Amino acid sequence: MVQGYALAGPLSEKIVEGGTRVVADSNPRKLNRNFCEQAVAYVKPVIKEDGPVIELEEGAQPVITNLNNGLLVAYLVDQGSHFKYVAGRHLSSAGLMQVELHQRAVLNLDAMLESNGFKLYEYGDC
Repeated sequence: MVQGYALAGPLSEKIVEGGTRVVADSNPRKLNRNFCEQAVAYVKPVIKEDGPVIELEEGAQPVITNLNNGLLVAYLVDQGSHFKYVAGRHLSSAGLMQVELHQRAVLNLDAMLESNGFKLYEYGDC
């Protein structure tokens, strides 16, 4: 069985075992935009710690929105076996603004909750 890649414009085609063709967009902007659009809002409390701070390289820091009410929102994408934080590099490469990410992630959270019988209600200015 032949296995490899063939580039055709912005699309990458991979022939995997069994002859199945998988076509994926190799455009980094589109890949990161798709990644960001899958994000779900992850709400967590602000915790003040005096411990050491972890320094991350530019663009590797998770995107976090402070709701200024004691809560923070981070953005997670389900990778099947684990979750991955949306980092600054994903957002800038996707050409998205943080407010766009937030709106999409809240809609995704609402859809996820609704599919499990729950409802998300807006409260205050988020």
